[in-house]
Amino acid sequence: MSLVRSIIWKNLLIQFSIITIVLLVSGEICQAQDASSRPYNTFNLRNLRFGFPSLSARPAAMGGAAIAFSDDPAAITINPAGIGLFARPAVTLSTRFSQNTFSEPSIDCNNNVTHIKDQDRFLDLVHISAVVTFKSFRFATFRENTFDGRFSFTALRPLVVDPNLSAEAIIRQSFASRQTTLRTQVVDNGGSIAWRFSSKFNLGATIRLTRFEYNLSESRYFENEIPTGGGHTCVISTPEADNLYLLQTINEKEWGVGFSGGVLIRPFDRLFVGLVYNKRPSFTLQSRTLLPQYSVQMGDDPIPFPQQEDSSARGIRVSIPDSYGFGLAYRSKVGLNISFDLTRVLYSQLIAASDRIRGSNDPRNLVQDDFPDTNIDPEGAPDITLDDQFQYRAGLEYIVKLFWDKQRFPLRIGYYNDPPQVAFSRDLKARFRDAFPRENTRHHFTAGLGLFINDQLRVDSAVDISSNSLVIMGSSVYTF
Repeated sequence: MSLVRSIIWKNLLIQFSIITIVLLVSGEICQAQDASSRPYNTFNLRNLRFGFPSLSARPAAMGGAAIAFSDDPAAITINPAGIGLFARPAVTLSTRFSQNTFSEPSIDCNNNVTHIKDQDRFLDLVHISAVVTFKSFRFATFRENTFDGRFSFTALRPLVVDPNLSAEAIIRQSFASRQTTLRTQVVDNGGSIAWRFSSKFNLGATIRLTRFEYNLSESRYFENEIPTGGGHTCVISTPEADNLYLLQTINEKEWGVGFSGGVLIRPFDRLFVGLVYNKRPSFTLQSRTLLPQYSVQMGDDPIPFPQQEDSSARGIRVSIPDSYGFGLAYRSKVGLNISFDLTRVLYSQLIAASDRIRGSNDPRNLVQDDFPDTNIDPEGAPDITLDDQFQYRAGLEYIVKLFWDKQRFPLRIGYYNDPPQVAFSRDLKARFRDAFPRENTRHHFTAGLGLFINDQLRVDSAVDISSNSLVIMGSSVYTF
């Protein structure tokens, strides 16, 4: 009888041990999370930043208003029909010094926004072109550094803790702090042809071979220990090794083809009207996203995420915005020239390619949409947007004649607006609006001086000043 009891107790002990081990293992398995289920944005659309500055000193000094005032070799990239006004071959080159200040918001636990500023300075040869003539046709070739931007910043974000939610849900409802280093460069190489149909009508076209270079290194951070206690609390996600949540890198250099078409009409003796359309290429950015080993703990419940490389973020489509516009220019008898441009820039094309991506991989959708219980966006509309914008440019040129009309000094002034070009959130909630704010329109004031050294050589200078930038440019034009 004692032997039977002993066998029974041993069997019970073995079964109890097996059940205990299974429960413990099951508990660990329930806590573990697949790295692919980690909530995050595939790409931060605020890392797409472009600008379209004037790349020759004469139009730059006049606010860039040169669609109808384009009798310059640099007109190739503004309105190719303008080179039809050239009667002799010519070459031009331009150099630019640029200092730009940019900012990205950091937010504290009181929802106060601090804009972290950094400066980008560089000196570069930005434009070189040549024009030759043949009967009623003009042929040109050019190379220009259309856009060159270097950005480096750290943006801090708060982790707002709701005691009624799990640690994973809290992360899903928060934005990560990030450290970003970004270089974007657009270089255009191309050729143009203009047909001088008559003294009152010129037609031009440009083919561009565009090199798009995009280098991004971004680290995102979340606190790995969430405080517990009564009521809502907050902690700032700091950039520390233990808090590294995601690492994304993009090193891409692609080529694309675009074109421009332009018309220059002179309906009256001194009035010019210009029309232009610019079609820009699209590119695919291949990203590498590393999800490092990460663990978040709230109370006694740790949630570990194993390390994994995610390939679902590859193939981010980017389109350089198209634009179209018209210009008016008036040339008076007393040497006063007036120019005005109105251009529509289709900035929404920067992120429009996201229409092809559905669900959580759409970079226009924030991580909050992945969590059904929050009911933040029941209609499923994109959280991030970017609007098409009108750009206004205006300029004056007055040619001063000295030394018995042997020397000419063109004096130039101008203005243009620089509309918002960075993706933002329309949501009225403060944490959306503050983390993804809409930029303000920047106002630029320009001025410059030219000098006709002789009948063949002209040199020009320009300065462009705004609240966050300073550009100094020099150009020379030699006519054979």
